[in-house]
Formats: sequence, structure tokens, C-alpha cells
Amino acid sequence: MKSAMGGAHALLTVGFEPGTSAAALKVLKDKLSDGWSESFGAGHTTADGKRPDVVVKSGEWSGTLKGQVVGSAEGGTHKAVAMKQDAKSLGAPCKGCQKIQNPVMDVDFADPVVVRDGSTYFGFATGSSVVRRTSTNLQQWSPREDTITTVPGWQENSGNKGLWAPAVYRAGNGKWVMYYAAQVDGPSEQRCIGKARSDSPGGVFQPDGKFICDNRWSIDPSVFSHGKKDYLLWRQDTAAQPSGTIYIQRLDGKGDLTQGAKQLLARSDAASSWEFDAKGGVMENPAMVLRDNVYHLFYSANRWETAKYGNGHAVCQTAMGPCKRTSVKKAWRGSKGAMKGPGGADVVKTPDGTTLMYMHGWDGAHVGPDDKEAHRKLWIFRLKINGKKAKLKPY
Repeated sequence: MKSAMGGAHALLTVGFEPGTSAAALKVLKDKLSDGWSESFGAGHTTADGKRPDVVVKSGEWSGTLKGQVVGSAEGGTHKAVAMKQDAKSLGAPCKGCQKIQNPVMDVDFADPVVVRDGSTYFGFATGSSVVRRTSTNLQQWSPREDTITTVPGWQENSGNKGLWAPAVYRAGNGKWVMYYAAQVDGPSEQRCIGKARSDSPGGVFQPDGKFICDNRWSIDPSVFSHGKKDYLLWRQDTAAQPSGTIYIQRLDGKGDLTQGAKQLLARSDAASSWEFDAKGGVMENPAMVLRDNVYHLFYSANRWETAKYGNGHAVCQTAMGPCKRTSVKKAWRGSKGAMKGPGGADVVKTPDGTTLMYMHGWDGAHVGPDDKEAHRKLWIFRLKINGKKAKLKPY
């Protein structure tokens, strides 16, 4: 609903006066602005204990609605009663209000990467091919589509093997580059990082070939960009370190590795008690954020199929390290509320410069691949950094 006070995004729950018929509610709903949708909620009550017939949840709010006549139907007018508002005052623009409801997808979207091009967000995730969905508001997403339609010769041509944990970014030459992990054709079960290119994040990505193929597994690529410098981070497994090490290396303007050597940032550590349980654990899914000359390394650890999986945090002196964990005895962000076993965290900026952190997580009591109702869904938060400390807030 618009007013002369100007718009501000917020979450506002509004109740109509009791006794409003369904026909009248339809008329009133049609009078509301496009950002609104209705949700019948008999369990909601107004401040004076009355039960409205309907509540309306808004993605955009302008000015005060309390007591405001929102329309007329069946010969009478109907007033809105504000029931819940994340701002301190209904008469002032809302700052820091929750804009989205998590999880933002009700389907599998594991090991996500989200990039923005203009006003459109492009989300990519693990799948039989790298899957893609798009959104303009981070809440409603388009149907799934595959992004890689050609299987290169080195790659196992079997959908159940999957393409894992993509990374997508715009290289210095303007091309969009995707990195992903795939199983090598043959009995070895080796996984390598492949590379593909496209003219746009919404186009078909054409594979280039194997990109990083060292030791047993090279997986979980992630791109960190600062100024004109781009870096690739990934998980590297060796026979001596089967539970994961995190490496980083510079990229050139085409998305290829530079001649400089890769640098070790972190390795899995049983001394970090939350990263392991009786059945083991891993360190994977790295991501890096620079804020006020402090490099923040985020990673996932423990076992992905359980609620013990979580996101860790370390602080690095430079992009190439050295790094020191801040999450030693417990996860930086582990299972909390409905989100269980979160992982694969990374960041994207909104058009106004807000840094958002997204990740996958099991939803509620349904955890693990043996539960047919379980899905690793997409969750999005605001990332707040102060010095060497980082925390998540609702967005």
C-alpha cells in the first residue's frame, strides 16, 4: 500500500476488522499494491484480542496502516489494524526489517552459489547437471533448469554421479565462468574441478575441460574477488589428508589459474571438536569475504548428511593466508531453529550494497538423504561484520 510518506521494505502483518466477508476481502485485496498477498489466519489476534478474518503479509510497506481505510465493499468500509511490525514505529520507515521468509526455496538447492546481474539474482546448485533458478526478490524463484547440456569426455556420463558445488562469476574479460566438481570417467572415483563459460549467467555454459585434478578429490570451488584481483578457493583431498584441506590460487582475466603456486589456507583439525564426530568429518565449501582490511574465511565441516554439519569461521592476514580459526570448539553457525546442518555459505550483494550470506540447510525434523521428505533448502541472512567478528541477522 502506498502513502505520501514514501516506501520502505518491511514485513507487516495486518488484520482486517472481524466480520469481513470473503467477497469483501477479495475486493480489498485487489485494492492493495502488487507486493501483497493474503494468508488466512484464524489463529491471529489483534492487540485488543479480536480475531480478524484474514491477515496480509507485505513485502513492501509505506507509512502507517493502523486505522486506515483500505477500501469499501458491500456498502461499508473496512479498516486495517496493524498486528505485527518489525520496525519500532509504524509511522517511520522501517530499517533493518525482515524482508524475506526462510527458507526461500522449498526444494533441494544444495551447495549453492548466488550471483546478481543487474536486478536479477541467479542461483546455481548441485544436481545431475548444475541447476539454476532466478529471482528478482530472493523470495520467489523460477522453475529449475539445467545449465550444462554437453558432457565432456573426461567426465562420468551418469546423472546419479552429479555435478557438485558450482561457483559462478564474471571474469575480467566479461565472460561468465562456472567451476564445478565432477567424477572422472572410470573406476577411480576421482573428482576434479571442471570449467565452463557463457556469455551471460542465464545462458547455457559450455564446458572447457578438466581444470584442477590433483590427488583424490578436488571439489567445492569458490571465487573471491577484490578490485581487479580474482582468486579460486577449493577443497583438496590427499591420501594423507582425506578429510579436506582448503587451498587458494590467483585467477587471470579469463578465469584461468595464474602461474603462481596454490597456497594452503586451512586443513581439517580434530582439535576443533565440532568439526568431527565418532564417524569422522571433513572441511570443505570455502568462501572468503574482505571487510575493513580483514579477510574472513568461511567453511563447512563435520558430516553433510547430519545436523552436526555447520559453518566455521577463520580470520586471515591476507587472501593467501595465514588464517586462524575463531570457531574452535563450536560451529560459527550450526543447527539453529528450523535450519539443521547448514553449509555451503557464501555471499552476494544487493543493489544497495547490503552483504547477504546464503547457505543450504535441512528444514526442521527432516534431516539426511534417507528421509524422503528431507531437502537441503536455500536460506538467506544479512551478514554483519565488526572487526574480526562476523554474525548473521535476519534480512
